[in-house]
Amino acid sequence: MSARRISASVVTYNACISACGCAAHWQVAFKLLADMPAVLLTPSVVSFSAAACACDRALEWQRAISLLASMKVARVRPNVIMFNTVISATAQRGFWQLALELLADMPVAVVLPSVVSYSAALRACEETGDWEAAFGLLSDLQAAQLSANIVTYNACLGSLGTGAPWLLVLSIFAKMAAQRVAPDLRAFNAGLWACARAVTWPTSQHLLGALREEELQPDSFSLSAALAAYETGAGA
Repeated sequence: MSARRISASVVTYNACISACGCAAHWQVAFKLLADMPAVLLTPSVVSFSAAACACDRALEWQRAISLLASMKVARVRPNVIMFNTVISATAQRGFWQLALELLADMPVAVVLPSVVSYSAALRACEETGDWEAAFGLLSDLQAAQLSANIVTYNACLGSLGTGAPWLLVLSIFAKMAAQRVAPDLRAFNAGLWACARAVTWPTSQHLLGALREEELQPDSFSLSAALAAYETGAGA
């Protein structure tokens, strides 16, 4: 009976911390987490993950990282969800090097990275336009025998800034076709803007045609990117 009460109390705390996560109230989440030992409750990995989610939503990446250290002190082993959440928190601020370090720490903690882990780190590369790091991650993902998804490919396309080889755009779409991952409008828009920056109007034409073949409607971003490619390429 006592064990049931303690279990229910931990579940209750976790639910409250999760609610804080949804609302990005990281301060309240941390307070609840700190209060648990005072009532003789041991925070679980779910408790820490829920608090990390609050940090992620509040863009408090340093607080999220501190939770990993707190887990080590509490002798609670982080799981893939915890790592993914902390990586996401760093990625939102564009700290791709830190995101890669966390990704590398996962096997050390006996946690296998998932597609979500790689996709979260890729978003950091997208934020900073570091396409070389992004494509390195894509290679690592494939070496780990994981299947990239639309989020993964969109992040790779989004990382293609000025100076990136424009043929990488076509290589990404070729990979998507080979794995039967249907590109969405965001993928096409990212590809079109990469072509505009690389001044490749013919490739932009190709992507516009492929967009329509997927029965997608170009939006203002698609048309602006295509126009920019035309003006700097064929229309120059």
